[in-house]
Amino acid sequence: MGLESPTHISDLVAANPVGATDPKSEGDDHIRNMKSVLKTDFPDVNAPTAAYIVSATAPTAPVAGTRWHDTTLDVLKIRDKANTAWITQPGSVVTSNSVDINAGTIDGATIGGTTPGAGSFTNLDATNMDSTIIGATTPAAGTFTTLSATTVTFLASGTVMCFFQAAAPTSWTQVVTQNNKALRVVSGAGGGTGGTVAFTTAFASQAVTGTTDGTAITEAQMPAHVHYPRENTGTLSTSPSYVQVTTAKQAPTGNIGTSTSSTGGGAAHDHTFTGTAINLAVQYIDMILCSKD
Repeated sequence: MGLESPTHISDLVAANPVGATDPKSEGDDHIRNMKSVLKTDFPDVNAPTAAYIVSATAPTAPVAGTRWHDTTLDVLKIRDKANTAWITQPGSVVTSNSVDINAGTIDGATIGGTTPGAGSFTNLDATNMDSTIIGATTPAAGTFTTLSATTVTFLASGTVMCFFQAAAPTSWTQVVTQNNKALRVVSGAGGGTGGTVAFTTAFASQAVTGTTDGTAITEAQMPAHVHYPRENTGTLSTSPSYVQVTTAKQAPTGNIGTSTSSTGGGAAHDHTFTGTAINLAVQYIDMILCSKD
């Protein structure tokens, strides 16, 4: 006989009943077997069953919960509760362990906002957060296993930072209004500027040359000294330009007051000096200022 005793759908034998040998009176037994396994394997089905459809076009008669693998876009969609629209699911149907989230929230943080706030994300997938995989068993540097609004914070637009690289990174714009200046640390409010000399001008090799102020030497500043007059006891020159006068030496009978004539003009004079050049060409690295877009 071709009558089985099934419990689940897998127990049914597709070749039964055998039309050539099985009596028609067992037909009701076969029908009861099918009803029994269907109720066993689908115990909670009390409404139209939502199917999983794989098609390039949308199903024409879906029910709430129907799943549609859209092979045109390679995305998975589910029919909403009201059975009025298809909701695209974030899980990829072509890449393992990959998601693409463009809306909604993560722990209360809005995703996809025009201006992302603290903890919100504009694009989150398996390969697009710091180029690391999300949810890896052993997190690498920059990998996240838990994401929430309180653990991830983005820099606000307009934030200015220094970068040691040739050009501004993605999503940043270089600030070009500041150039050839030094960095100064202050204890008060930052963001100020000052000074008038360019960095490379002030810190260049400088030669040290110049003069001291002119100084007129006064009598008090001269060393103490006297001038003695000289008596001529020699012969007169034969040159016609001179007149010879000969006198006999005699002891002075009193004080003789005499002085030499004054010389010098009391003019100021300079003292020049030379020195070793001071090399202020300090080593430096070029930083750029960039503003967050």
